[in-house]
Amino acid sequence: FIPEKKILSNAWNLDGAVKMGNVEFDDTYLDIIAAAKIDISRGVDSTVRKKYLDILQKISNGKVTLHEDRFYLKPGTQAKLEFNLVAEGLRKIALLWQLIKNGTLEKGSVLFWDEPEANINPKYIPVLAELLIMLETEGVQIFVSTHDYFLSKYIEVKRRQDSKLQYISLYKNENNKVLCEIAPEFELLEHNAIMDTFRQLYREEIGVALK
Repeated sequence: FIPEKKILSNAWNLDGAVKMGNVEFDDTYLDIIAAAKIDISRGVDSTVRKKYLDILQKISNGKVTLHEDRFYLKPGTQAKLEFNLVAEGLRKIALLWQLIKNGTLEKGSVLFWDEPEANINPKYIPVLAELLIMLETEGVQIFVSTHDYFLSKYIEVKRRQDSKLQYISLYKNENNKVLCEIAPEFELLEHNAIMDTFRQLYREEIGVALK
């Protein structure tokens, strides 16, 4: 589970601090740090893994390294940067890089990602969508929660014919009961707050233009 908030920059001694009761963090934060730290891969990166890493490395401009329980981003031949000094959007990309690099995200694994688009440069959204589709094709089951129109549509645009993609909308009825709607395409969702907002914006733009 990748939470919406940054986490790798807080990796140093977080587990010990939580056990001592000095800070309070949800267990999912400790889980993702532990997953990022381990190295269950051995030898040269596989062809499948390497194609992901090459794309992610271009976006993040470097590789993730771990030293004395602290995460760093090493951009090429330059000095490594502490994660606190790296833009939050790049930290997310770097975290995905690390999970693929160390063999955590491989066929048979499950990825839950909360708002992956948050704080990421919009020009990287198409690349992120493509990577998610690539992982799904390789056998990773992925659940993404998002409020972003571009990520939702890019996932649909870049999907492959054999992609097992579903859009799910949770909403409340008049009795305040939570219901679930599932559709194979984004715009087929009848309860779609993202599209409703875009339609409202369009109507307001037309209204301004007509004035």
